[in-house]
Amino acid sequence: MPADDPRGQLFPRFQGDHLLHNLKRVAVLKELAAAKGFSPAQIAIAWVLSRGDDIVPLVGMSRPWRPPENLITLDIQLSPDELATHRLRSGARCLNRVG
Repeated sequence: MPADDPRGQLFPRFQGDHLLHNLKRVAVLKELAAAKGFSPAQIAIAWVLSRGDDIVPLVGMSRPWRPPENLITLDIQLSPDELATHRLRSGARCLNRVG
């Protein structure tokens, strides 16, 4: 993100330790994406899809190539080991489901 990008000042996730934590998560996504032959965005969408049938990712459709690119994510399978590795290496915290 460029130094003059206003998001850096407006949103806490782009500041200090939050930024470092999120950059670590992005690095793990990029590594997994490269290993599986997908984009980091596709892996992120697949991860959201893996969270349960009651979780729906909101994806961008503003460009003509986005719908087919996003539909591919329905076929991406993340193994339990890949999910665990992502969680451990990125420092992701999980919420426990209720019910």
